[in-house]
Amino acid sequence: MKSGDIGFYVVLAVIILVFTVLVASQSRRRKTQQAEYTGMLDTLRVGTKVKTVGGVIGVIKEIREEAPGFKTVLLETPSLIRYDLQAIYGIVNEEKIAQAQATNVQEHKDTDSGIDNTKDAFEAKKTKPKSGTTKKN
Repeated sequence: MKSGDIGFYVVLAVIILVFTVLVASQSRRRKTQQAEYTGMLDTLRVGTKVKTVGGVIGVIKEIREEAPGFKTVLLETPSLIRYDLQAIYGIVNEEKIAQAQATNVQEHKDTDSGIDNTKDAFEAKKTKPKSGTTKKN
């Protein structure tokens, strides 16, 4: 064996080791997320405000087990909608929504003075037609 061959095998072994560590950490992270999600689904009760994967927000009116291992939820939105339990994305946290809305309102207040400047800047950027072009009538 040449010394170059040994270096190749060392690099190959390091790459395989790094790949294995990355796959193992991804798997562990996914299992943790799945456990958290399953725990969240287990805590759902009638009256809980939830958000679906489609973005629909509603209050759980009924949880029904249609078949062993297959549950559905009836959400009260402006209308009633039945979803598979797996379609629930998460529980709506009213406090976080209020904080986000307050932050969003504050950001808009901070940038309101720039709106007119943006319009003025747009007007200033209007360019004249390139020389040599003519308008068609």
